[in-house]
Amino acid sequence: MPSIHGEDAVIRILDKESLNAAFRSLRLDVLGFSEADLRKLRKYITEPYGMVVATGPTGSGKTAVKFGINRYVQSNTTGVAQLFDQAAGAVNSTTRAWNDQTFPVGDPRRNNFLPDCNLVATTANGECGAMANPNFGTYVPVNSPDPEWITGWGKRTYSWQTSVNVDRELLPNVVMNVGYFRTWYGNFMVTDNRKVTPADYSPYCVTVPVDARLPLSGQPLCGLYDINPTAFGQVDNLITRNNNYGTQKEIYNGVDVNFQARFRKATLGGAETMYPEYREKLKAMPPPAKAAPPARTGASNAR
Repeated sequence: MPSIHGEDAVIRILDKESLNAAFRSLRLDVLGFSEADLRKLRKYITEPYGMVVATGPTGSGKTAVKFGINRYVQSNTTGVAQLFDQAAGAVNSTTRAWNDQTFPVGDPRRNNFLPDCNLVATTANGECGAMANPNFGTYVPVNSPDPEWITGWGKRTYSWQTSVNVDRELLPNVVMNVGYFRTWYGNFMVTDNRKVTPADYSPYCVTVPVDARLPLSGQPLCGLYDINPTAFGQVDNLITRNNNYGTQKEIYNGVDVNFQARFRKATLGGAETMYPEYREKLKAMPPPAKAAPPARTGASNAR
């Protein structure tokens, strides 16, 4: 039985070394219960909430195994309602690029810190690029819900959480706990802009900073895409589930190891959390180089 100082007593219902033919079948009526207790036990097992039995796998009373699995749905308050609010269709703000060095050297409009362009025009002109949203100043509903997504069952974002924990008394008042935890998610919400297609994006590259710790140090990093100017600012969003576009995964795996020792006037404990996916990658990374101290310049006043 557990107590504040560990497990002090062990009760064994069965002696595995002296099982006879009746006990080997492990029926409830051979465990020694009275008729009244046996009727109560069978009644409680059939209740809707069932019954929980806790036991140690080794029979020593020093080990316990705990397992749990639960499913949760994402809470939705006013966020989704505001996403489709008709008032949100009023386009009250936008952005646009401005380059004050568009005109050649010697032109008084160059570097004058003023946007020399027609700010009312939605298209690119002068020193200003096109408006990010050409519908600025108008009413255009940009978010539309997928009818199949907002009706029916099993559509909300969910998560499954499962865990397995093993507690073991190593010494009197010294306990070790090892737990494995896994969480995975589903029914992600996706925003699909129906006004653009993959053909409206062009690839580009960036140069990776020079650093020995980076795999592509000083080399171009490609595979990046930016929207073409002709499709820039066109928005007609369909809000739906990721299931219509392929498989999206988000999974967490972790292992916790805890030690705890109880003394008369103090408790000592420690823990470590391990992420199997990243542990080996972190080990392989070299430590960052220490920067040299800056050189001292100028005179100093003695005190």
